Formats: sequence, structure tokens, C-alpha cells
Amino acid sequence: MKPVYAWMLLAALLCAVVASAVTVVRTAHDVRVLHARLDQMAATYDAMLAEKTRLLLEKEALASYAHVERTAVEKLTMHFPEHIAPVGEQP
Repeated sequence: MKPVYAWMLLAALLCAVVASAVTVVRTAHDVRVLHARLDQMAATYDAMLAEKTRLLLEKEALASYAHVERTAVEKLTMHFPEHIAPVGEQP
């Protein structure tokens, strides 16, 4: 093998090694960026799940019979009728 070809082969292999190293570094950086984004999204998901749970509890509290009755009496001045007749029956 001629010395010129040996140097060309060595230069080609060196370029391949450098290109491979650059690709590995870029890929590692991309993985770190994506992992940071995943952590951020997981934190957002946890916060939204906690808010959903709190809102469901609040909804159940507001829909309770005692709360509905208290609101009807205090704010709407409603009262329970003294005489209840079935529909269609004449009092």
C-alpha cells in the first residue's frame, strides 16, 4: 500500500470518528432537553390533577343536599310546601 493511500485512509477514519463523536454529543444534548421537558410536563400534570381533585371535592360539597337546601331557604326565600298533592289530583 502506498503511503499516500495510507494517509488518505487515516484522514477518512479520523473524519468518521469526529463525525460520530459530534453525533453522539448532539444526541446526548437532545436527550437532556427532552428529559427536562418531560419533567416539566409531569409537574404540570401533577398540578392539574391536584386542581381537578380539589374541584371535584368542591363540586360534591356544593351539590350536597344540605347546601342546596340552605341556599334555597336563605338566598331564594323558598320554603317547603305544607301540603303536597300528587300531580293531577285536585286539592
